[in-house]
Amino acid sequence: YEGMPILNVTNDLDHDFKKLEKGESRDIPEDLRESVSWFICAVAALRFHGFKGPLSMMVNTSSNVDPHKNVAKAITEFINQGYEEIRDYLRVIYDNQCRKFPKSRLRECYPNYYGTVEEYEEHDAEILNYPAFDEIEPYIIEILSIPAGHIKKVDKEYHYNKGIHICIENGTRDTVEDEPGAYSRLKYPEKDSDAPDAPAFLVVGGNVLSRGLTLEGLVSSFFIRNTKQADSLM
Repeated sequence: YEGMPILNVTNDLDHDFKKLEKGESRDIPEDLRESVSWFICAVAALRFHGFKGPLSMMVNTSSNVDPHKNVAKAITEFINQGYEEIRDYLRVIYDNQCRKFPKSRLRECYPNYYGTVEEYEEHDAEILNYPAFDEIEPYIIEILSIPAGHIKKVDKEYHYNKGIHICIENGTRDTVEDEPGAYSRLKYPEKDSDAPDAPAFLVVGGNVLSRGLTLEGLVSSFFIRNTKQADSLM
């Protein structure tokens, strides 16, 4: 079974990640920009459809701890360019991905999604289609109007917003040295918190992300690590 067309194979393996991971460059590869852009659009589309739960993206480019901070900074700078700078780029990425895997293709790939053909016909309307880019644009503007950054923690209380929360999940530290009140690791809102609907979390890490950590609402992943371990390969 060849599976659904939801996997994009990166062609940027020759990109100089060493400079990026050492903090000598903020240049991120094109495929990573595409993946981050799809995440932004996916969050907007799911908010348009009224989704309530957390939404996540995983970035796993190295098993080493030190590069995670630099990769996260480069991604943050890309997101924080502002909507006007990347609007046209987001539209192209969204349209390309929607065209690649339309609702009709889902039916071809997964004919038993609702059991029998008759049941599929009966429930077809319940399978939400992609909204048009113009419909999700206000949600994208809302997301990008708030600078991407770490979760805030004040007096043991975690604070969330409608922007992108950048998390570094490698187990070394919870706080950010040069940013008071910033909590660097992943912390989803409690059920009774006042967090906004569908809060977004972009998580950069290595082995911690490969060994049992549950990422809620995972809609985009960027994985280029070399590994011989079965857990990371999965």
